[in-house]
Amino acid sequence: MENTNDHRFDYRRFKRRPAQRNFGFGKRMSFAAHIALLWLYGYGQHQTRHVHHVRFCRFAAFLEAEFGIRDARRVEQNHFEHYARLLNDRVSAGEMKVSYAQNLLSSVNTVMHSFRKDQSIWIPPSQAVGRRSQVRTAVPGGSWKQVEDAIARLDAEGNKRAAAIVLLARAFGMRYREAVLSDLCRLKREATQTGQVTVLEGAKGGRRCLYRRVPVGERQYKALDFSLSARPNGSRNLLAENETFKGLLDTAAKAARPVLKAVGIRCFHDLRAARMIELYESIAGQPAPVHGLPIDINKDAEARAQVAVQSGHGEHRTSVAYVGGKTKRRREETE
Repeated sequence: MENTNDHRFDYRRFKRRPAQRNFGFGKRMSFAAHIALLWLYGYGQHQTRHVHHVRFCRFAAFLEAEFGIRDARRVEQNHFEHYARLLNDRVSAGEMKVSYAQNLLSSVNTVMHSFRKDQSIWIPPSQAVGRRSQVRTAVPGGSWKQVEDAIARLDAEGNKRAAAIVLLARAFGMRYREAVLSDLCRLKREATQTGQVTVLEGAKGGRRCLYRRVPVGERQYKALDFSLSARPNGSRNLLAENETFKGLLDTAAKAARPVLKAVGIRCFHDLRAARMIELYESIAGQPAPVHGLPIDINKDAEARAQVAVQSGHGEHRTSVAYVGGKTKRRREETE
């Protein structure tokens, strides 16, 4: 994978030229993919570009190893289909999750489209490796007792910023990136003035919205105060001056994961799910569907709408990833 810095050169000097190697975007396919994604997204959507690039580099390595291809112009549909069959075999053998295999294929679709400006080389991921299920079927870890144990351990290890990320994820339902980049001074000011906060910084691409307002209670105030005490001097968020998001990800966050697992929390995302289940149950007045109990579908709809808003998603259907789905059996039981 190429180590490139967006601000050291102007990607616009690389013009798309179909007659030249890698469509004129560079001699190495991995570098050319980086430039093609810059042409597709510009300097924006940094995380999206980075993830697509990392995934596509796996495909580039496969092409070179299996077919000796180092030029994107030589890539044909049958090469892509061969790659898809390889991923499908790994999924069938239990070596890879369906979701990850789909993501790998989706990134190849995106980069090849940015190269070719057409969809002549394209594979529907769900048809190639199977459909993924986003419906949560297991109750996540993340009880407040577990969170308090994790905070105590992280604080004792001197990893206070990771403890702050855990608290923000559990109290506000923030994504990891949101917890790191949120303007803590603004959040505290909004909480004091209005009793609500708006999650803006670090939001996933296209999901930054002013209507995502989270009510602030005692636990949220404590999470904000703790995070403010953990932030580096002179910073409004949890990043230190001249520190990158990836730098924090590779240090504080990496060291925190074993602690979370030790107290029964599988990953950071389960903290977010635990918050959404708590929110659902407070609004609906009934257990979340993930518990497998009968539900009132009218109360369910109202609660799911709020889960979608406060989790930073625009569609209600995304709530199934946090609180569970509605099976046919459950719907019949409530009619």
